[in-house]
Amino acid sequence: MSSADVTFTTTPRSVYLPAIDGLRAFAVGAVLLFHSDHLSGGFLGVDTFFVLSGFLITRQMLQEVDKTGRISLRDFWSRRARRLLPALLLLIAIATVVATGWGTAGERLKIRNDAPWALGFALNWHHVAASADYWASLAAPSPLTHLWSLAVEEQFYLVWPLVVVALIWRRSDRERSVLTGSVIGAALSFALMAAVYSPKNSTRAYEGTDTRIGALLIGALCATTIITSRADRIVARLGRSVGVVVVAPVLVLAWMWLRVDGRNGWLYRGGFLLHAVLVALLLLAVSSQAGSNWLQRLLRQRPVRWIGQLSYGLYLWHWPIYIALNADRTGLSRWPLTFMRLATTLAASTLSYYLVERPIRYGLQRRKLTLTAIASVVGIALVAVGVVVVPLPSAGPAPIDLGALAVPAAQAGSSPSTTTTSSTTTSTSTSTSTSRPSQPTTTSAAADTSNPDPTDQSVPATATTEPPTTTTTEATTTTIAKTELHKALWFGDSIAFTTSLGFIAAMKAINIEVIDSSFPGVGLLNDTGPADFKKITDLTGSEHPDLLIMEMSTWDEPFGVDAIYDALARVRDIAKFSGARLLLLPVPPLTPERTDHGYVDDTAAAKKIAADDPADVTFLDTSPFWGPAFVADMNGDHIPERMDDGVHLCPSGSALFAIWLVTQLETMYSNVTVADVSTWAAGDWTQDSRYSMTPGGCALLP
Repeated sequence: MSSADVTFTTTPRSVYLPAIDGLRAFAVGAVLLFHSDHLSGGFLGVDTFFVLSGFLITRQMLQEVDKTGRISLRDFWSRRARRLLPALLLLIAIATVVATGWGTAGERLKIRNDAPWALGFALNWHHVAASADYWASLAAPSPLTHLWSLAVEEQFYLVWPLVVVALIWRRSDRERSVLTGSVIGAALSFALMAAVYSPKNSTRAYEGTDTRIGALLIGALCATTIITSRADRIVARLGRSVGVVVVAPVLVLAWMWLRVDGRNGWLYRGGFLLHAVLVALLLLAVSSQAGSNWLQRLLRQRPVRWIGQLSYGLYLWHWPIYIALNADRTGLSRWPLTFMRLATTLAASTLSYYLVERPIRYGLQRRKLTLTAIASVVGIALVAVGVVVVPLPSAGPAPIDLGALAVPAAQAGSSPSTTTTSSTTTSTSTSTSTSRPSQPTTTSAAADTSNPDPTDQSVPATATTEPPTTTTTEATTTTIAKTELHKALWFGDSIAFTTSLGFIAAMKAINIEVIDSSFPGVGLLNDTGPADFKKITDLTGSEHPDLLIMEMSTWDEPFGVDAIYDALARVRDIAKFSGARLLLLPVPPLTPERTDHGYVDDTAAAKKIAADDPADVTFLDTSPFWGPAFVADMNGDHIPERMDDGVHLCPSGSALFAIWLVTQLETMYSNVTVADVSTWAAGDWTQDSRYSMTPGGCALLP
């Protein structure tokens, strides 16, 4: 580095860059809106923080080299401890107290599991080791889940200064050495991200330190005078036109924040690199001292900078506050709930910043460094002890109360809804062993009483409109014969996976075999996952079930009604070829957070195919059982029927639903009846590991 270069860059690197705080404000705003389900790509705000952090700490170290010719690792790590630890320790302590006094069993267990790793700044590797899917974990969140990104940054803060010291040691071209090291490190990191990415579980690629430091290193290379001096010259040459030039990266970033999904494979194969480069371009444009532009002026506005100064606290506090102030507890949803959460987060962050973070950060700065170390160790130890002594609920599901195994009073006595035929309907009574049972539940879409194939006398003409018992209409009386059920195939994703065991136990008690082909994943209607059509074909062909039961998936809704209908038609044809009827069950009600996010069951396709082919397909409306909304404890016995992730079932719910479903099948099959619950409902199946996939989600309620 020439003396001219040193003279040119020393002053700019020593001044405060207010626009950086403005960028922080937009980054944290994106994350807050993402976790409120308003900005699908808002998680990229974390990557923006990574670029800014890499830039600022590298700039700080090179600034120290400019002044003293060396880097004090002790001073650097002391500054990081004063900046990060006070608010973090306060957050974990308060989250533990709140979860202990008012949280669900699942939240208390997650605090205990995650807090030690968060205190050790290794939560990201804890998630990776547990094979926990980051995107799925947001459905059953830990109050500390978001601290994975802080762990990545802290690990970077620990290692990168050592690397920088090695890169500049006794070198005259220090800036070029840091630039080269940053470029090589970033390239390796993004390449590793692409290599380890798996569409089935992206957590290793998304949370691994080695795969995420690429964005931090993109920021680091921007801190070198080789890059900043060139950026200053370009900005000076462009003059007022720089305001037009920055529009392009702003628009691309806006599109990414608005539209992308964290499960998109292209993000891991270059998308995160593109985002980091775009943020770096804006960073260089707004931090340049060579000119001014509209974006720089926007980011320097006092309210924007203030939000940026609070950004660390906003990020820390927002997630546990969001969990505490959920739709069930507040009775709010969508934007009213979002405004309440944002206001509470802003209040907590402001108090934390002015009463804890600033006094400790700048107060200890004037004391001996050993005091910072002692305070850090003592603070971590006290919070760790507090977490450990918190009494824990049972991690496993609560035992079923056999006395409470009855359809909840609100739904008791509800029978499947039927659609009354017109005043002149006539049907034929059929009594053959091959005749298909009629639908126990119909919809208004299925009210066509015409026989789809008048020459097929094995199909009752009123299969979609009348229950298979003696039914009186205005003009006729019809009796539909029942058949026998010997074997059923149960199919579905993770919701069906937690529903199946109670139904299997209930059917086994009456000597009817149920083959469980559900799986702990998401989505049914695809050709590549565990729910592919080849599996359905093989099972129906080898097992020859009388009934194929498919519980619809909330994750198929984005495919659209037409795509779902076509896929269901394939399943129907597979079932029909093996002589089985297809029974379709809708997804039970989800919590408002899940329905607000868009993952709701679209039953339109299922209803349509049942109406179009009533001889082979039945759509069974389960709303008489579940009611209109998600309820964790349906019968008030403090044993949850639904997990606290707002989606899946607990053993008690599986048993209750099994009783209801078997009751519906009684109208279709002559050998189906509900067995004495004492013979099947308290078996080992209630402690199956699938009911612990949300830790504490099925534990006894307070």
